[in-house]
Amino acid sequence: MRRLILIYIFLFLNTNIGAEQFIYKPQDRRDIMFPLVDDSGNIINFRENIALAEINLEAIIYNPEGKSLAIINGEVYKENDLLGEYRIVKIYKKKVVFEDEDGKKIELILGEEVIK
Repeated sequence: MRRLILIYIFLFLNTNIGAEQFIYKPQDRRDIMFPLVDDSGNIINFRENIALAEINLEAIIYNPEGKSLAIINGEVYKENDLLGEYRIVKIYKKKVVFEDEDGKKIELILGEEVIK
């Protein structure tokens, strides 16, 4: 019995020797433990530092009742969602109005490039 226990311990310890430790490398992807929405249902963008020039307004799904959606950088956003430091204030038929942390309003017009 003692010999069996020693063999088991030896085999258990031996399997961990030389094993590589797994390290998660997000490579600009979100942390899987980071929530997708906040308590009020707004989408949380995992990239906090996004430059205005990196925001690509691809499409707008307009609803006059205020339930419009904007497709930005391949993701779907609604009013009051955050995109980095920018909050989406209003979505119109052909443009989206953002507000930065200082309260400055920025308009992105569908089909036009952002100029720094």
